[in-house]
Amino acid sequence: MTSPLGEYLRARRALVSPEDVGLPRDPNRRVAGLRRDEVARVAAISPEYYLRLEQGHHQTPSEPVLQGLARALLLDDAAESYMRRLVAHTDPEAAELERSETLSGEQIRALLDAWPHLPAGMLDRNMDVVATNRMLDIVTRGTVAVGDNVVQFIFSEGFKRIAFDWERLAAGTVAGLRYAGDPTDPRYRQIVGDLLVRSREFRHFWLRHDASPWSVGRTTHDIPPLGPVEMTFQNFEVSGTGGYHLSILFPDPGSEGADLIAELAERARDPEFRLPDLDLDASA
Repeated sequence: MTSPLGEYLRARRALVSPEDVGLPRDPNRRVAGLRRDEVARVAAISPEYYLRLEQGHHQTPSEPVLQGLARALLLDDAAESYMRRLVAHTDPEAAELERSETLSGEQIRALLDAWPHLPAGMLDRNMDVVATNRMLDIVTRGTVAVGDNVVQFIFSEGFKRIAFDWERLAAGTVAGLRYAGDPTDPRYRQIVGDLLVRSREFRHFWLRHDASPWSVGRTTHDIPPLGPVEMTFQNFEVSGTGGYHLSILFPDPGSEGADLIAELAERARDPEFRLPDLDLDASA
């Protein structure tokens, strides 16, 4: 028997060494991470109880137990929050019903229209693209469209060939998908299942069980004829929508990229203007 909480605990203890939590290391030790009894010791619970948690036999740990596990596994605030969500998913009495509304097309368009000078899009909690504005369409050069999944796109062979600092970007998106996703959602399971089958790199990141909001990062886009432009992306959660995020890309103030994005925004007022499509299949 297993459970999402048990899988998470096993994965996270494998990433913590005894020295990290103030325990001595046996010179003949062969275990990479913490042993179960060591997690139990630092968390101030019995080894038998911890074993039941990992095996999925006990799904409703108390508040002191959760705090102890977070301490023993060195979980940051995001990782601890994710662990608590796993507990809530398995305990109907502990779960808080999340209010989920569907944004209308008019509401989404109003949000995106507030950013005509910057690339912007709307993502759902599975990182499916719900909507894009004209600037995002121009900057991504035909590679990102409504209905595409950002994680699947980032792990595509074509994108990996052209991406700048791909590993950092990939790790962040996987952690963000795990953090935001609902394991009971068929679409979430479809995305994860597809990537586990076809991508060795995704399996590597996924099995770490990293979970953190995908809220900010850096990305680089090739804007001909001037070349690559580095921008920051910021994802803002839209409250009351069950996980929709407004994603905004912006260059550093005063940079050459800022001048280029401003020029693109001016040209984008012409409905006929576009950059050449980027053919990822031909980028090898």
